[in-house]
Amino acid sequence: MSLRRRTSLLFLVTLAIVAVSVIVLARSFEREVDRQGIITDQIDPAARAATELRSANARTAAGIAQYVVTGDSDELALAETSRGESDRLLRSLEDLVAGESALELAVSTVAQAHSAWTTDEIDPILTEMKGGRTREAAAKLDAPAFQARFDELDVATDGVARAIDSARAQGLSDLRGITRDLGIALGIAAILAIGIATFSMLALRAWILSPLDRVRADLREAALLPSHETPIERTGPTEIAEVAGDAEALRRALLREIDAAMAARVALEHGAPAVVALRDAMVPPAPTLPDGFAVFGTTRAAAGVIAGDWWDAIPLASGGLGLVIADVSGHDLDAGVMAVGLRSVFRTGLLSGLEPHAVMELAASELRPTGKAVTAFIAVIGPDSGVLRWANAGHHPPLLLGADQTNRWCNTTGPLLSPLGGTWRTDEAPFTPGDMCFACTDGLIESLDVEGVDLGPQGLLALIEGLPASERDDPSELAERIISRARLRACSWNEDDITVLAFGSRAGRSAGSAAVRQ
Repeated sequence: MSLRRRTSLLFLVTLAIVAVSVIVLARSFEREVDRQGIITDQIDPAARAATELRSANARTAAGIAQYVVTGDSDELALAETSRGESDRLLRSLEDLVAGESALELAVSTVAQAHSAWTTDEIDPILTEMKGGRTREAAAKLDAPAFQARFDELDVATDGVARAIDSARAQGLSDLRGITRDLGIALGIAAILAIGIATFSMLALRAWILSPLDRVRADLREAALLPSHETPIERTGPTEIAEVAGDAEALRRALLREIDAAMAARVALEHGAPAVVALRDAMVPPAPTLPDGFAVFGTTRAAAGVIAGDWWDAIPLASGGLGLVIADVSGHDLDAGVMAVGLRSVFRTGLLSGLEPHAVMELAASELRPTGKAVTAFIAVIGPDSGVLRWANAGHHPPLLLGADQTNRWCNTTGPLLSPLGGTWRTDEAPFTPGDMCFACTDGLIESLDVEGVDLGPQGLLALIEGLPASERDDPSELAERIISRARLRACSWNEDDITVLAFGSRAGRSAGSAAVRQ
């Protein structure tokens, strides 16, 4: 996953967590404010109103009793005032408990009891007093019904007060719960913030700093080693891996320039014009490959710029592709001159449509007694056959890397090429899309480490299997990585010419590509 995508994903996750936290906190805060408002604006005033209502009722009853006994108009005024206060408090109580069904029912009971007491008991007594019938008024005041109505009203009013107190206690309990939930939500939000910050720091280290440290370490090692052999591995997110890939490409280019400069010094001793002409003659022309093929080849001369090794890729008239890698014994001018001649023979044979073994026979017939021998590997891939046909004249067996992770060696099918002639045969193997073939000369296979152990076929296979799949699927990456790793392993380099050829089948894809390095 690219760094840009990882960063975007982290931002979206963080944004989602922050949004959820804000919503939860906002809802908790809103619930707390609402509950606090209910307690402050309704429950507490209702509790006070219920208490005052009970007192106003008591004052009304006392005022009526005093008026009946004394007939004093001041007592009547006091009773009327208390009665009006009761009515006002009752209406206020009804408004305050609106929406609270249990309290509304209790207040409704009080209202009914209050109406029955004032209508059925107080109003008749006042009527009798206004008519001057004091004795009848006193009788009604002392009647059991008056006290019973008052007690019913008092009990109902006390019930309202208790219900309001219970509601207030429940409201305070709910408020404490909401406050606790809000505190928990704030704690979780703080933990999430710390977690996001910690994860961001770890992600920064894992995604950016650590890959950069690895790339810097490879760059420093490649710069400090005199041979500049350390490959710069692609690591980390796509962006950093691409930077590492560009740095590795630069290292390879500089290393080729260094090798070319060293070879040029030797070439000056050999006669520069003739050597350069021979070298140019051995460089394969950049072919236009048939669709579905990818090829990469490179030759590193051990002495000067002339090598006895070479490789070639020849588009065939049939739409297929012919491939050659060969090694003339020695790595001097004579080997280079012989390589030039044999290269033309191989190209002529393949362009004529000869089978690989027939091309070997043609080349053997052209050899002159020079004391030199030649190992060669010739392969032909048909345009649609899905088959690789080859002949191997004493060459180190190339390795077929199957897309299904199976490997196969292209073993020898006859002796090395020499004036003595010989007999060769053509073998074949499946070569389907995604397959790769890796061939090299003995300068790579026989390179020695500090203990004097050569790389060998198994060491080569181990190097290849140690590469990521993305590098094994690309001929240029495969070849360059193997050369870099073998060079890093070897205690000495440029003891012998080295040629590497890698090619793959990509049928059904876009037009093939080729890369030439000399």
